[in-house]
Amino acid sequence: MKYTENSRLGDMICAHHQLLPLLMRFGITLGFGDATAGAVCQRFGVHCGTFLAVVNYIATGSKTATADPLAMVAFLRRSHQYYLDYLMPQLRLKLADAIAPVDQNPLAEMTLRFFDEYVEEVAKHLDYENRAVFTYIEQLAADRAAGKPAGEQTDFRIKAYTRQHEQIETKLSELKNILIKYYPDNGKANQLNATLYDIFRSEKDLKSHCDIEDNILMPAVLALEGQEPK
Repeated sequence: MKYTENSRLGDMICAHHQLLPLLMRFGITLGFGDATAGAVCQRFGVHCGTFLAVVNYIATGSKTATADPLAMVAFLRRSHQYYLDYLMPQLRLKLADAIAPVDQNPLAEMTLRFFDEYVEEVAKHLDYENRAVFTYIEQLAADRAAGKPAGEQTDFRIKAYTRQHEQIETKLSELKNILIKYYPDNGKANQLNATLYDIFRSEKDLKSHCDIEDNILMPAVLALEGQEPK
């Protein structure tokens, strides 16, 4: 089923709970009753085509070219803020508590240091996107609105944008292996399992974030550049 502006947002969330984290990243809060996606987007000032493009991709894997580049950048910037200001700090607190006492266990200390290195890699990648990639897209949109040639003030092109996703995913896989294969029983098995589950869920969320950039943002920016998406 492909959702439209006439689909009730509450029904969409109940059918696909993985859509729930997207709401705040679009600036939408709960409490919208039986309102349709179109009505909710209008209420919160969200570009509905972009919202539906992301929602349908996450829920059904369908791709669409209706996303607005600037609306996508706003969504992705808020996603970055969520990862760095909320998700990663919360994961660290849970991990540190699950493997405590850290200062009395070399493996626990190494595990926490490994997590911090992973977060540092994520932060570097997201900062590059915020500074270079998203700024380029915003300037590209401004040039198009002013009738200027696309990207004439820079040699940067979206196809030349190479992410560090693989490196980030490798480090997280190593962290999971440490916890799964080598971490001894410390009397907090349920707590450690719950934390590991949160790590898996966060990994899936970040992977979805990268896929959204590749399959929704990229075609929209290529169109701005006057190129045909592949």
